[in-house]
Amino acid sequence: MSFMSKSLLLISLIILFFNAFPSGYIIYQIQLGDLYGNILFIFSCLLGAVIASFVEEGDKHTRFYSLFCMISNIIVAFYPLYMVFSSKHISPYLMKLL
Repeated sequence: MSFMSKSLLLISLIILFFNAFPSGYIIYQIQLGDLYGNILFIFSCLLGAVIASFVEEGDKHTRFYSLFCMISNIIVAFYPLYMVFSSKHISPYLMKLL
């Protein structure tokens, strides 16, 4: 694996670790507000997935880590959408049942 591929995977992993922890999402929300925080959070997750897609896939391990970074960043990008959906639709329905 070349130096460029290693650095791209490292950048993608750093983005993934920052966004995967709830503190990353909270920092975006506090600093930028609801709309811009969600937009920047989703954009940074998708940027991490795009960066991971640029990695040269030479052997089995490189392909695994590249796919891991891409899929994980895409899954984490749906976190704000899930939070908004659950707060607007699921929580009020559960409160009515109680």
